[in-house]
Amino acid sequence: MPSITSLVALVIFVIVIALALYSIKSEITEWSNNNKQPENELFVVLIEKDMRTKTIERTKKAEQINNRTNSMSAQKTTNTLVFKEKTSNSTQAFTVKNSIFMRFNEGDTGTLRHQGTRFLSFEPDKEP
Repeated sequence: MPSITSLVALVIFVIVIALALYSIKSEITEWSNNNKQPENELFVVLIEKDMRTKTIERTKKAEQINNRTNSMSAQKTTNTLVFKEKTSNSTQAFTVKNSIFMRFNEGDTGTLRHQGTRFLSFEPDKEP
């Protein structure tokens, strides 16, 4: 008969695998839905830039046992650009890479290209 600890470990393992599979399925579904959408061009104004950084702490278990804590941390940054259509006043937010995020300023106007929830490009109006 398996011990309680091995059953708990098995349940945790199954939950982690299920969550990973659900996450992969969600990403594939979003990718597939975006591919089915037409590419759109909109005249927009960039109304918000949002950069969020999340620090993930990891502690080595072996060092914890020896009464030493040596934690490692990693950072995950999410860059979001929020655009407002000039004609309909509806807004859309897109997560973008840092290199794209840094190119633009709030208040920039121009042409946004997107496909579903996928950001393709933003071409700011040329200043006179």
